Amino acid sequence: FELEPIVHTSLNTGPQMDIEEAVRESPTFIPPVTNAPQLVVAGGGETSEFLRQSDDYANKFRSPERAMERYDVPEMDHFDELERLAEEDSVFFEKSMKLIRQ
Repeated sequence: FELEPIVHTSLNTGPQMDIEEAVRESPTFIPPVTNAPQLVVAGGGETSEFLRQSDDYANKFRSPERAMERYDVPEMDHFDELERLAEEDSVFFEKSMKLIRQ
């Protein structure tokens, strides 16, 4: 959700963002344009920074008009968590389907 830390890593080789662009494009600084409910998901096996940013995003944009649920996929990282989404018996799949049906 916060892209500025990427500016200082090799991950920025392709995008070549400067700090101003990273801040401007970071979802944590761009309010949602609708009040559609959101499921903010992180892998439970992520670093504390991934989890903090997910919590911060959900807390920042949650409102009485916009439901914002936070869920950590146990023992997964941001690459592996999508495997759980594909499993119809997973909590992640169930939460995603509930969101779609609202």
